[in-house]
Amino acid sequence: MRLNHPRRFQIAMVGLTVVCALVAGYITAVIAGGGAGQRASTTAGLPPINPAATVEAETASPIAQELAETPEATTAPTPSSTPAPTPTTQSTPQPQQTVFINETFEGEDAGWPNGETETWSAGFVDGRYRLRLNGQTSIGFTTPISVDNYRLSVDLAVAQGGAGLVFLFTEPATSYRIIVSEGAFAVERQEGNATTQENIVTKIVDWTESPALQKDAGAVNRLTIERQGEKVYFLANDQPLSEFAVPPGPFVNRYGFVLTSRTGQGEATFDNLRGEELPDS
Repeated sequence: MRLNHPRRFQIAMVGLTVVCALVAGYITAVIAGGGAGQRASTTAGLPPINPAATVEAETASPIAQELAETPEATTAPTPSSTPAPTPTTQSTPQPQQTVFINETFEGEDAGWPNGETETWSAGFVDGRYRLRLNGQTSIGFTTPISVDNYRLSVDLAVAQGGAGLVFLFTEPATSYRIIVSEGAFAVERQEGNATTQENIVTKIVDWTESPALQKDAGAVNRLTIERQGEKVYFLANDQPLSEFAVPPGPFVNRYGFVLTSRTGQGEATFDNLRGEELPDS
């Protein structure tokens, strides 16, 4: 069957339209398939993105930074609830010392002589006991001590001559004494002769200067003697001067004051007399 020309043209146009549609669909499918393959190759090798995990990481980041910037704290060990035992200090008991003399010479009833002659005087002046020489070379007064070991101290001020303490006595008339004068000291034994009324003085320790003694006339020195068994120790202002070994014999502990002067002129005062019994050595 033969178609006329217009009809053939219409059919040809329809066929061309179909072909164009098929071609266009093919091209679209190819383009779409090619884009999908490109995205797959671009994301290959990267970890999958988890939105929840991302939010958590962003939230935790400031805290992690703060912890990183905060110095690590050192935790001190917790102390035990049981208190540590307190160390006990045991002091060595000190032997008690009995004071048998404590005289300040504030009154005139201290029991020491109070009088005056042409060559000497003794009495209480301005709260001190004073001895004076005015023509004779020495004067002294003693009294017994009822203890064997003792410490005897006195504040001594020598204005002229030499003065000190008597510390031992034996019959009939022998005594031992320490004398201070112008920054020096001497230890002497004095023996009295009842027949001739003379005194023989023997130096046991000759005159010796000591930095422990103040030299100025009238200066106060704290003179101390300590009897410990067969030893006697001498101190001035709490500093040692010398020591003395008690000779064998029937000695009696006595103490007292003495003032001497070669010229017959002397003066000294005594104050704050203190005697303490010491424990047996």
